[in-house]
Amino acid sequence: MTSFCGAALLALSCLHAAPAQAQSRIYCGVEVGSKGVKARIFEFGVKDSESSLRVSFSKDINTTIIASMKDGELGAAAIAETADAVAAVIKEMRGLSEGCKAFAVGSSGVALAKNTASLAEAVAQRIDIGAMDFITAEQEAEFGFISSIPKKDWPQAVLVDIGSSNTKIGYRGEGRFRAADLPYGSVSLTKKAADGGADFSRALGSTVDSAVRPALRDISSRLPGVMNRKKVFWIGGAGWSLATFMRPDQGARDFVRLERSDVRRFLGALNDRSWANYRPSAKASAKARAVFEKDSARVVEVFSRDNLLAGVSLFDAFLNDRGVDGPIYFVRSGQWIMGYAAAKFADEIWSEDALE
Repeated sequence: MTSFCGAALLALSCLHAAPAQAQSRIYCGVEVGSKGVKARIFEFGVKDSESSLRVSFSKDINTTIIASMKDGELGAAAIAETADAVAAVIKEMRGLSEGCKAFAVGSSGVALAKNTASLAEAVAQRIDIGAMDFITAEQEAEFGFISSIPKKDWPQAVLVDIGSSNTKIGYRGEGRFRAADLPYGSVSLTKKAADGGADFSRALGSTVDSAVRPALRDISSRLPGVMNRKKVFWIGGAGWSLATFMRPDQGARDFVRLERSDVRRFLGALNDRSWANYRPSAKASAKARAVFEKDSARVVEVFSRDNLLAGVSLFDAFLNDRGVDGPIYFVRSGQWIMGYAAAKFADEIWSEDALE
């Protein structure tokens, strides 16, 4: 693949002088991540001389792709299961949006496997979408940053993307993007704590103190901007789950403003197992209520209580080590795959014929 850093930033930031009208470009993208596949239909375009992005379809399918890994290799059965899921969601999206540009890309967690070529081949055998890419943790962080954070906030923002197998943290500094990869996510941290054999909450606390906090201190010593940028933008399943239950009235908002107290409340609710009991208030809009009903059911289906406890505890450790206080936002539509598409297909998205 070509270098993404400059292309991705250019693709999403150079449109301020673009014409008011544009022909949009529609993509059917699939992220193959540690928990399975995430499918999205999204549309790039220009509206009122500004870049425009609209997501019209979203579907996730859990698979055993990372759980199957042994000695650094993905299991054959899990590869077949995941390739079947990729083919199924792309066929579904093509049925909804005929002519969309379809692609699949492997996350940084999956990219660590030794036999990613076997996964790419299995996908190619099932559906015609061209070559499947696999990205690094640094690329994943940058794609998440540019597609989740308003450009005006870039100089003072840090992105925290807590995935299943790892956590990506990144910011803009010294004229370029700076990123770090923490080798713990909601699922991998759960597994490390569970291996302690004690009460899970107690073992998790010990693991955070002995493994996560030292790793965060090492990152901050190398990249001080990780801990001193004023605004925190959070993406990933743990953040989605917390925002769903701690701020149920904000289901209609793209950016959900969170407080430190929300993080502590959610950790307490996870510990006493009351986390799924929250509901919207009487003042919530009809749209917020509809989003809550859909998202709350999906959170309970997708995530275990231990996985959420691990992911939110990791975020809490990050907040505890920060040198500044500032606003925290969960980004509801934060998906690095949009930034990936903006870079990979930059020439066709923003070509002259597309902007006529």
